[in-house]
Amino acid sequence: RVLQGDHPSKTVLAFGLVFVVSGLAFKVGVVPFHMWIPDVYHGAPSAVTLFISTGPKLAAFAMAIRLLVNALHPLSG
Repeated sequence: RVLQGDHPSKTVLAFGLVFVVSGLAFKVGVVPFHMWIPDVYHGAPSAVTLFISTGPKLAAFAMAIRLLVNALHPLSG
């Protein structure tokens, strides 16, 4: 019911923002979500490690910047 109204509450938007940023931080490997990265890098072949360490992290970082700067800036004021 809260999201169906014309003006969703700021609490719901804040919870959504926390979950989205947490998911992006996990994907990029930001502290404290970085614990899985050494295990994956150690067990994977070099070519796979190269792919895992660059492509998805750059995409997640670009998405986070675009989300935080472009999409959420109008909501701040």
